[in-house]
Amino acid sequence: MTVKELEERTGLDRATIRFYEKEGLISPRRMANGYRDYTSAEASALEKIALLRRLGLSIEQIRRVQTGELPLGVALDVQEEALQRQEQETFHARRILEAIREEGVSYETLEPNKYKGRLPAPAAGGGEILPEMYVESANRHPWRRWFARSIDQMLCMLPGILVAAYGMRLPPSDPAYSFFYTVMAILSQAVLEPLLLCTWGYTPGKWLMGLKLRAWHPEGDRKPGFFQALLRLIRVAVYGLGLNIPIAAWICGYKCWERCQNNEDQPWDEEEFHYTMEDRRFDWAPAAVLVPVLVIALSVHVLKDSMGPVNRQAELDRTEYVENVNDLLEYTFDNDSVILLEDGTWQRETHGNIILGETKRYSPLEITVENDVVTGIALEYSLATAAGETVFTTDSQSLKSAAVLALVSGQNGVNSQTALEKLDDLFKQGSGQLTLGHWTVEQRVEDPDGCFSQFHYTGGMWIFLGEHVTQAPQAPTIHFSVTKTE
Repeated sequence: MTVKELEERTGLDRATIRFYEKEGLISPRRMANGYRDYTSAEASALEKIALLRRLGLSIEQIRRVQTGELPLGVALDVQEEALQRQEQETFHARRILEAIREEGVSYETLEPNKYKGRLPAPAAGGGEILPEMYVESANRHPWRRWFARSIDQMLCMLPGILVAAYGMRLPPSDPAYSFFYTVMAILSQAVLEPLLLCTWGYTPGKWLMGLKLRAWHPEGDRKPGFFQALLRLIRVAVYGLGLNIPIAAWICGYKCWERCQNNEDQPWDEEEFHYTMEDRRFDWAPAAVLVPVLVIALSVHVLKDSMGPVNRQAELDRTEYVENVNDLLEYTFDNDSVILLEDGTWQRETHGNIILGETKRYSPLEITVENDVVTGIALEYSLATAAGETVFTTDSQSLKSAAVLALVSGQNGVNSQTALEKLDDLFKQGSGQLTLGHWTVEQRVEDPDGCFSQFHYTGGMWIFLGEHVTQAPQAPTIHFSVTKTE
């Protein structure tokens, strides 16, 4: 019979059955698939053991009775004497308890010697309490189990995020980014969880939640082997998470919860693992909240930090600066159709027979270099207008932003996201100035015909919203520069 059938017949839980097996009181045979096969004789033996334990006999006494070393009648006589002695101790203890209470004695005024002599000597031998190995099953704690696995999964996402952000320089907006770090998280967990379980005996999530996983063994519980833990993880993914397929995952989650409510082992623990809850010196609830918050905060920091360029030193030569601009255009601004050349001109990239950005003309970027170090940049362009038409400017906000961040991101105290927000405000104002680290960013508008007020800045571009005119006015000119502050 299976262990579940044995539980129903004897009324003993699985942990108690396994404990008696470990103590050598029963010896079920193993089937070809590794599961235990319990016979009627073992079920009968467990019923006898359970009765004798209720009568107070120790494990050692029961073992000696089983082997014939100690006759049952003698063992019962010894236990009866022990119970009689315990009854006497209980009777005297109650009398002393009543006396102390009637005399109104406090803890400070209690005199032990006055009452100690009234108690008989402790009984020798006799029954014993259940051993300390009877810890609570983890089955009754679904939330702890869920948080433990969630923490482990979040921690395993970090290597993928780091490699995608710093190693492969994948833009967060790129679909390949999410796919890559998801695959990395799965592979990381497939390696790290079995490795930690077979060496340390815990994963970070299990340790924080006070959960202990051990593999059953006739000589005592042991840490699971690597491949044993890996197979368990695969079973969790299939039977517990439904391979993260939406409807399947919800059904599997409900069934897991239902098994926990019935104090049943999960399919990946049954027959092979002993999963229990241990006491911790700290409460598990703060850890369940704090660890995910820290992981999310670290992930956000990585994403923000990775928005910076590849060269982050305070002083850049022309080649390093141009490399920064092109890296930012592709990674941060998701714009790989335009690149900056070392002479300051912009080149449109071609993909097949299509020339991207053919309708735009980008003004060259003037790069100032002193002693092989870039000390400033400047850009000048006109806002195009045409009679009777709404015309888009040739300017691109992403180009200007990349040109600025390529310089200032190497400065301490400059946050790329904050810098972008300040730049966007400056672009909208038309004329203005701001300081980013050791750099001063300035934008100035020349408007001879007073036409600038008819332009509207939206989506990173200026749009002419003027009325129909018979003659195009002189276009406003925007002067944009970044200079190093002494």
